[in-house]
Amino acid sequence: MEKLTKECVLQSAARLEQESQDAVMRDIPQFFEAEIVTRFAGAVPQKKELNPLVFNMERGICLAETVDFLRECPALRPYDLILANELDSGCARSGERDTAAEIARALGMQYVFGLEFVELKDAAHGFHGNAIFSRWPILWAEVLRLPEQYNWYYDRQKRIGGRNAVFAKLDVQGPSKIEVQCGQRQASIAISLLHIGQILVGFFSSGASSLTANFEAAVFNAFTSINTTKAMIRKFITAVRNFP
Repeated sequence: MEKLTKECVLQSAARLEQESQDAVMRDIPQFFEAEIVTRFAGAVPQKKELNPLVFNMERGICLAETVDFLRECPALRPYDLILANELDSGCARSGERDTAAEIARALGMQYVFGLEFVELKDAAHGFHGNAIFSRWPILWAEVLRLPEQYNWYYDRQKRIGGRNAVFAKLDVQGPSKIEVQCGQRQASIAISLLHIGQILVGFFSSGASSLTANFEAAVFNAFTSINTTKAMIRKFITAVRNFP
């Protein structure tokens, strides 16, 4: 994903003094890209089951230790799909590395990355986002921007951007395809849903368990009666917008 120039970052940040995040983000195409990277892919699994893993990459600040843990921890294996959040790309705090690419290279996986934030307080003005790593071929991917409910420009972290969901369709070498969604909403609590060939993973922390439960229920209800990706996206965004 092409990095923004310093001039573009500063101009976009200045606009946030008067405009919404959504308005500024519309002029930054990287926020709407689903970057699929296949060059690190290893052998496709020779099995008929899918083993997903949900993992917070903690910005890749301790990248070597993270990779070692993913490789060596017996409790995690076998996995062929990682639904990951909090990945840096080009941030000074994580050595200006593309952490998703380095993880994919180390594990022999392909991946799709979705940009959530441009980090204004980071010296390198790097990117931060979510990713889906897969040993299965990624056939299609899309990034869905979630509705703005908080202006991160005025947060202590000072950011351009907002939460997203990354969608992907995988070829699992069978008669049907698996549709995967990885999203984040104030990361803390993870839920997962496997239903009619679909996997949904989210990271939620509303600060109140009842709100988290309500949001989980809204998303669950949106997903349990749909069969296609396009319908899934419409149902998902409706559930989010209707959440109190």
